[in-house]
Amino acid sequence: MSFGISRLLEDGRSLLDQRRLTLAAKAFEEARSLARIPYRRALATYYLGLVYWVGFGDGVAARREFLASVSDFERHGYVKRPDLLSEHAGAVENGMLCALSFEEFEELAAKLRALKPAEPILAGLVPLVREARERGEPWSDQLFLIASGYYNKDRKLDVGRYGEAKSTYHLLLANRRALRLRREDWRIAVFEYCAVAMGLSQNCLKASLGDAFQNSPEEFLPILTDALPLVDEYLAAHPGDEETKRQRDQIAEIVATLREGWAESSKPTPPREMTAKRGMSTVPLFLVLAVLLGALGEKVSSVIGTSTAVAILLSTAGIFYFVAVRYASRFAKPRASTQAGVRGQFSEAKRRRDAIPDLSNVLVSVSLASLVAAIAVWLI
Repeated sequence: MSFGISRLLEDGRSLLDQRRLTLAAKAFEEARSLARIPYRRALATYYLGLVYWVGFGDGVAARREFLASVSDFERHGYVKRPDLLSEHAGAVENGMLCALSFEEFEELAAKLRALKPAEPILAGLVPLVREARERGEPWSDQLFLIASGYYNKDRKLDVGRYGEAKSTYHLLLANRRALRLRREDWRIAVFEYCAVAMGLSQNCLKASLGDAFQNSPEEFLPILTDALPLVDEYLAAHPGDEETKRQRDQIAEIVATLREGWAESSKPTPPREMTAKRGMSTVPLFLVLAVLLGALGEKVSSVIGTSTAVAILLSTAGIFYFVAVRYASRFAKPRASTQAGVRGQFSEAKRRRDAIPDLSNVLVSVSLASLVAAIAVWLI
């Protein structure tokens, strides 16, 4: 059983790195449900929190999992298993970043100090938060401060931690009444929440395109779809905010485009149609090979013998044709997409994937070219 749980944890971490978020969350949830040893449950809960915090940008779910993980670690964690100190401290630190009050932040900071007193957050963020408290600033201002450290509108300075930023804005919006969020701050939080949500989904899309988009976008679409209710809540109270409406429409359009693009790119191409098109396009190459090899056959065979000449010519034909067909598409000039943004990336991914010839077609083509060459040499 322990081996199975370890494998689930390993698979979950790998899926998180690939931005296959829904499957990663399921792997950690399954590991936690199977765990009978408390520290294993704490470990699975911590990693599940990371999926929500870094992957989905769901601050509410991440906070729940991190605090549950801290509780399990305190009862059964690093005291019995010193090798879990890093995960225990990570859960506490992330809990600090998800705190909803000065008091909760200080309580978790004290726990982190007992575990790892040299952690940078204790010397960096903690003094700033204490100074803000002395000045009478609200806790919501601290969440804005934390969120702003994860990204920057200047691309040269942008560290691109959109998941953590989205999670922090999510906490602000989901708890806006308890935090007494001002109207203008509400608008800013919604605007930035939308912006980082689109940035986060773009990163996931790029990760998927790296594999020629083999995985469904539904694995990360909750980044966008779960954001819409919070945006709609704001627009219901402020229907005249045209800028936020445009952002909301952008998110809906991206979701629709991703689903449409996936449906289009995942359509199977009929094998006969594919073979016919590629076969027709390679007929001239067969004829050229046949003529060239036939012309050379007589001279080559007169020097080294007919059987040797046939073997050399067949090998040359096979290698030449395979290289030509297999790699020609890589040197072709990429076609410009007629649609920008996400739809254009889908088109390019599908083009790259379809440009690679089917192996069976290559083998058939090489065999046919070799047969024509052999007949030509034999006749000469």
